[in-house]
This record gives sequence, structure tokens and C-alpha cells, in this order.
Amino acid sequence: MPSKYIGNNNHGAEASYKLRSIYKHLSFPSDIPYIDTANENRLYGKVDRRGDACYLMTEDSKGALEYFEGTSGVFGVNFVVRAFEDFRRSYIELLASNSTQPPPGIMPLLPTSCWHSFDLLRENHISEMKKYFVSFLLKRNEKDIQNFDDFVRVFIKEHMEPMGVQFPITRTGIVLLNNTPTEVSGLAINLSENDISDDSVKTPMVESEYFTTYVAKAEQFGFLVDKNAPWRLVANLSSTKMLRYMVRAGVRRMPGSASDYFEEYCMKTHMHDMDDLRGFLTSTYQSFVASNPSVKRTAVCSGKTVSRLSHRKPIDETEKKYNVVYWLRLLLRVRLEESPSESSISVRQFQKIITRAKIAYRYYNLERALNVINQAVKGRSLAYANGGNQIMIAKRLDNGTKIVIESLDRVTPMGKET
Repeated sequence: MPSKYIGNNNHGAEASYKLRSIYKHLSFPSDIPYIDTANENRLYGKVDRRGDACYLMTEDSKGALEYFEGTSGVFGVNFVVRAFEDFRRSYIELLASNSTQPPPGIMPLLPTSCWHSFDLLRENHISEMKKYFVSFLLKRNEKDIQNFDDFVRVFIKEHMEPMGVQFPITRTGIVLLNNTPTEVSGLAINLSENDISDDSVKTPMVESEYFTTYVAKAEQFGFLVDKNAPWRLVANLSSTKMLRYMVRAGVRRMPGSASDYFEEYCMKTHMHDMDDLRGFLTSTYQSFVASNPSVKRTAVCSGKTVSRLSHRKPIDETEKKYNVVYWLRLLLRVRLEESPSESSISVRQFQKIITRAKIAYRYYNLERALNVINQAVKGRSLAYANGGNQIMIAKRLDNGTKIVIESLDRVTPMGKET
């Protein structure tokens, strides 16, 4: 393919799409195995075999992370690091034999990055969201906020409804974001910091006569090359070659699958969602009250306009209405707003999900209740469909439906009118 047919984000949206489609369909060899973390495999390593969002546990006794020798503080999943180091030695020996050359852009064959901390990414995201809420969104709606229930109404109506998909609050919503990098899994090794949107650096690599040899050698050690970033090697968890390293790290052997990697190394995000949501909302509201303790209200009395200063009420989390069921209901509403769906949900459907969650909590435990919420949202969400390709173009709501914002201590849950 002539080098003039290369795209990047500097060409403008339409031109970039067309030019990058040429790379996608013509430039990359069709006869070699690959993974595509920008499209159909966008959620690789971020969802388990059940389709539950998850993230790598790094603060445990297993020592999930290991350091790549010869790098400046680059870490990855322990068995991935060991497999890569064996691949690197073997490939360098092959290069030394003069039987092949490296494709451009991968030498000196040392990782420039691999694992990105999801906890740090989430912490930064939540910090920015809190600043935005306190300094702008709540300020703009301060006359409507007298207490915590008012704050929740504003939160749902002004943020979750219009922007919940793009700016989620829960851990699950953040993991599923398009711009949450594959590297949070610790399974993807970058050998360069090239711009993934610039096909001019990809094309010389994949059109090199030595590219297939490089890919074949990587596959011998359980790695796949990323189609949209050919300098990135991704651990193939279902590879029998990678399984050798996984078993040595304590993963139970189950050939043809990821074995019990996700159970051993990862935490399901939805188990944290309710606590995270409660922590974010209560701390954000308290910060708002601290900086805006009172609100000025005006009323007409005997033909005269009278102003009075009203003090906002801090939240008392010990109040009976702020119980587990309250937070389960709010969590369900938030997760639905974070997850694009082709259909709306009725009040009746919403209530049925909450009823199942209440039964699970009453007769089993909170974990079972959170599973009910997660399963219900997952079954409706386009975020999981086709790797999430349609996430930003999905219809958010059916025409003619209206969000009902009601106090969470009422019998009727929040949902959509039918």
C-alpha cells in the first residue's frame, strides 16, 4: 500500500476515518493472528468470562505485579513479565543469527509501559468530578439544594441523565469507558510510545518483510500483536504457551480459556460500586455545604418581596431512610444512566429489580444484592455489546419517555413513566 494512504487525527474527523479504514482493511496482514484492543477487543482484560467488569488486584500477598528488567519502573502482571523476558531473549538470539531483522519501531525491545494503576486513574477521575460538582454544577443549582435529597435530585437530573455515559461515577462505569486504557489490566506491553492514531508509524512496521517473523516469535510465548498498535504485545490468556507461565504463578490449569486468572488476580468492580457511590455523594455534598452553608430565598408576603437566609442541612447518614435499600435503589438508577441502552426502563421494571435485590440482601447478603443490580444493568447495556463499539452512538432514551425524579424514601422508585 502506498505510504500516502496513512491517517491520523490531524486530518479531520471524516478524512481520518477514511484513511484509517484503509490501514485497518488493507495494510495489516490478514493471515496472522492479532488482537484489536481499540475495537472488537476493547474490553479485553477488563471484563471476566461472565462479562463482569473487573480490575487487577495489586495490594495482596500474591505479588501480582513484577518489574521488567532494564526498564525505568515498568511493571506488569507477574507471569506476563516472565513470558516477555523469555520471548525477548529468544528473539534477540534469532536476530543475532542474522536470519531476520526486527520490524521498525520495536527495538531495543524493552517495555516503555505496561501496567497503569486503575486505582490512581479512578482517584484522578473522581477528584476532577468532585471539583466540577462543587465549583460549577452545584453552584449553578444552589437555589434548588436545601438538603441531601435535593442534592441527589440535582445530581441525577443535571449530571447523570445528560452526561452519565461520558462521565460515570461508579467503578464499573469508569472501567467500561472507551478511554480507560487496556493497560489497566497489566496484560498489554508497549514497546514504543507511538501515537495510536498515527498510521504513518504503523504502516512501515506491518509492511516490513520481517513483521510476520516477529509476530510468530511472540506467539510462541503466548503473546498477540495489537492490530491498532503493532508495537504492543498482549498476553493471550487462552494460549497454551501463556498457560505455562500462568500455572507457575498459581493459576489453575484450564486449557483453552483464561483458566481461573480472573478469580485469582482480579476484583469485580460492582462489589465496590455502592460504597464508592455513597462515599462520593456524601463527601461531595458535605464539601458543598461547608463552602455554601446557607441559601438566600425570596418570597412575596402581603405584596412585598421578602428575603430570608436558610441554612442547608448536613446529611445524617444514621437516618433510617438512608439504609441499604436506599443506596441499592440509587445505585441502580446511577448504573442505568451510566450504561447506554436501546430501550427505556419502566417504573415497574425498576421496582422488580429492586425487589429481587432486597430479597437477595435479606435472605443472603449484600454481595448477592449487588450481583442482582449488576446482572440487571449488564443485560440491558450496550457497553458490553460488540466490545462497546456502539457505546457513543446508542440511543440514550426512547422518544416520548420522561425521567421521573422522586425522593428515594418514597415507595415508588425512580424510573421512567410508561
